[in-house]
Amino acid sequence: MCIRDRFSAAVFSKDVTSFIEIIRHQEMHEGILMTIDRPENGAGGMLRGLELSFQKEILYGLGLITNYTFIDGTRHASSLNDYVPGTSKHTFNITGYFENASFSSRLSYNYRTEFATGIGEQITDNFGQLDANISFSLNEHFSLVVEGINLNNEMTYIYERNHYAPVGLYQNGRRFYVGVRAEY
Repeated sequence: MCIRDRFSAAVFSKDVTSFIEIIRHQEMHEGILMTIDRPENGAGGMLRGLELSFQKEILYGLGLITNYTFIDGTRHASSLNDYVPGTSKHTFNITGYFENASFSSRLSYNYRTEFATGIGEQITDNFGQLDANISFSLNEHFSLVVEGINLNNEMTYIYERNHYAPVGLYQNGRRFYVGVRAEY
C-alpha cells in the first residue's frame, strides 16, 4: 500500500497598479443616444490572502485533492466602488480521483463566494459546480476522453447592490464532451 500526502500553505500580498473597470457612458451612434459599457484602466489596490492545498493518495491510485483560498482585497479610490473585480473572498475545490496505467477518472466540485463583475455595482452570487472527467488509454499514444461540465446544472445569479435587484440569471446547462487525446 502506497500512501502519499502533500500539504502546502502560502501567504501572499499583491499590490495591483490598476484593475480593469467597465464604465458606462452615454454615447451617440447613428443619431441614437445609447448606454455603452467600455473597459478602462481603473484604480488599483491590494490583495492579501492565504492558500492551503492538500493531496492524499489513499490506496492504489485512489486519492483526494483539495484546496482553499482566502482573499482580502481592498481598492484604492475608484470611480465605482470598493470591490475588487473577479475576486471571491473564499474559494474551495475538492477532487476525488482514481488513476492507473490505462484508466483515469476525476470528480471535482468547485465553489466560490460572491464577487464583483467589474461592471457598475454588479455582483455574481455564490457559485458551485460539479465536473467529471474519464480517460481510457487506447494505446501508447491515444486516449479516449469523456468529460461532463456543470453536472449539477448550477445557475449563475447576478445582482446590482443587493439580492433583490437581479441583473441576470443564467443557466448554461450541463455540457458533455467526447474526444481523443494524442501524446507523442
